[in-house]
Amino acid sequence: MPEPITKLQRWLDLISYLVGRRIPVAVEDVMENVPAYAEKWHTEDETARATARRTFERDKDELRALGIPIETVRYRVNYGREE
Repeated sequence: MPEPITKLQRWLDLISYLVGRRIPVAVEDVMENVPAYAEKWHTEDETARATARRTFERDKDELRALGIPIETVRYRVNYGREE
């Protein structure tokens, strides 16, 4: 059984994923590409997916409290038809 991912590893994975982006990233992209969240996100279990989302939101808040500037912005896609 693989070793569980620590909070520090989640934080580092999230920061490194976001630093590499030049435009805003949809939350679904974060869930699918950051290993700690993707593990639970890629299941059919809605409880596991909700847990991954809550973990992401908590991690985001904790990183902000530590001074990491993570912004939430509205972003339009599909030629401005969807936010």
